[in-house]
This record gives sequence, structure tokens and C-alpha cells, in this order.
Amino acid sequence: MSDLAAPLLLVMQDEVEAFWCFQELMQQVEANFHKDQNGMHRQLEMLQALSAQFEPALFQYLQSKDSANFYFCFRSCAWPRQPPALLAASPLAASPLAWHACLHTGAA
Repeated sequence: MSDLAAPLLLVMQDEVEAFWCFQELMQQVEANFHKDQNGMHRQLEMLQALSAQFEPALFQYLQSKDSANFYFCFRSCAWPRQPPALLAASPLAASPLAWHACLHTGAA
């Protein structure tokens, strides 16, 4: 959770405002963090269906590698995408993606 809370606090420089923004963000993604993870399962199922329909060769490849469950997309689906205006305005917006890439490629 601090992945999002820390940049909010840094950019807003007001703990109260950062808290309420974080609280609203958590409400928007609440279904992703239920014990049964129904929100995440729904998103992964949508990825499966879209992949099977629009990229059948990729989907068949993923099936052959026992990865058609799309669990490798779990972290990316947990948080909503940031609006383009925020991405352009903040150099911090790219940092979680950079760390994610480094950690998963062994570069960090």
C-alpha cells in the first residue's frame, strides 16, 4: 500500500489530503482486495477472454506454458491505471513501473 501512499504524500505535501486521496483510491479498488479476491479473478478472466478472442496465438502459447491463468498480470491488475495527465505531470508516476521491471528481471 505504501507504493501509492508515499508518492501521494510526497506530491501533495499534506498528510490529511494525501490520506483522503488514498482512502478514495482504496474504495475504488476494494473488490481487488477482498478475501476471496473476486475483483482480481474477474479481471484475470476478462484478460483470458480478450486474449483468446483477439490474440489466439498468444493465448495458445500461454496455455502451452501453463500460464493462461494470467497470474503474471496480478500486480498490474490490482491498481487502476493513472490518468495520462498525472503521468505527464509527475516523474514519480513511472517509478513503480521501473521498480516492477527491475525486480522481475533481476536487475535490482
